[in-house]
Amino acid sequence: AGVVVGGGAGEIWFAIAPGVANTTGIETVVARTSGWGRLVTITPPARGTGAGRNQVEVAVRRLQQPRTRPRSVRLEVVADPRVRVERVASRAFWVGGAEAPEDAWIEIWGERAATERLDVRDVSGGPAEMPLRVRLGPAAAIAGRVTAGVGLAASGAVVTLSRFVGEPPDDPKRPQKRVTIAEVRADAEGAFRFEDLAMERYELIAMHPVYGRGESRVEARGPEPEEVEVPLRRAPQAVGRVLRDGVPASGVRVTVVPDLAQFAAAKDMTELRGGETVTDQDGRFSVSLAARGSGELRIGDGSGGVRRVPLGPTEASPPVVDVGTIDINTLLAVTLVLEASDGCELLMTGPIGRTGMTVARSTRLGPAMFQAALPEPGRWHIVAVCNRRERAVLPGVIDVRAARRDVTIRLTWPE
Repeated sequence: AGVVVGGGAGEIWFAIAPGVANTTGIETVVARTSGWGRLVTITPPARGTGAGRNQVEVAVRRLQQPRTRPRSVRLEVVADPRVRVERVASRAFWVGGAEAPEDAWIEIWGERAATERLDVRDVSGGPAEMPLRVRLGPAAAIAGRVTAGVGLAASGAVVTLSRFVGEPPDDPKRPQKRVTIAEVRADAEGAFRFEDLAMERYELIAMHPVYGRGESRVEARGPEPEEVEVPLRRAPQAVGRVLRDGVPASGVRVTVVPDLAQFAAAKDMTELRGGETVTDQDGRFSVSLAARGSGELRIGDGSGGVRRVPLGPTEASPPVVDVGTIDINTLLAVTLVLEASDGCELLMTGPIGRTGMTVARSTRLGPAMFQAALPEPGRWHIVAVCNRRERAVLPGVIDVRAARRDVTIRLTWPE
């Protein structure tokens, strides 16, 4: 296996030879052109300390500012289609493209190996006929325990691991940008562990539906880390009871969701993320509010009705916010009429403009009639799916009110 390379300044041609000949003993390959290209060969860590015989992976990635959160310091990592990666062998890859974007990197990882990141411009600057040989280092790990007080383990806490990107800002009041790379749930003792890490600085954020939120910064230094303790800061609690038809409802989902405007404007949306729990056998619940900001309790799910209870700013909330007894809604029946809809189904998404939307599928009642059961009132977007293709209908948005238990709406196809 290998790559045949040729060409001159500004352009090369290449052909990937997988090392498989036909019956005549001749291997046939297809030549292609590219602005640049390099064969990257990868050596895992020494046996006994790393990946051994495990296969490695390569991808080209770049950072992206979340479109709905322009001020966020938590960036997204997306694939960069401007650079192509093709596997030549188990640990050899051809990397190239028409251009070498300055904001992209080549990421290399494998089991029990430290992740390596190479600037695309550094790789593209070398001669195409000279392979780039990369040796992966041994993997580092981070382990620890989430606690909610002296001797109290935060069982089931969600622990998120993020790495920092770019240079630290000159102003210490400005937070450094970061990206999330992994998330685990702590065990019954509050313990957690992240493996296959590069030796660099990370941020840990732990969240628990009752005990609140905590964060810590830590350096990954090797495969056997010292245990890190992440103590939680108790936030105000929302308590209440949920009934369905006057009977205590157990197992009902209760989620603290943020205000959408605050979420979009936040620098760190994890501070607006509250807890999530389910009601007990008596229909009661206790859930942690977000570290700051306002929002609402979303009680229920798409299968059995949803109620929303507004919440004021956490900063001004008492230690316990009692929302009282909540009787969750029954489903709202909507009948839809659409002529010439054979082979189609209708999908409704909503409520528009609220956090935690639901997708409701319709049931066909007849040649042109459908029925959908919506979990809550509000504005719902409708599309038709015909032979796996989405088609617009008119009106594209309907307003369903709680007082109107049975609604019939006539839809038409756009002209």
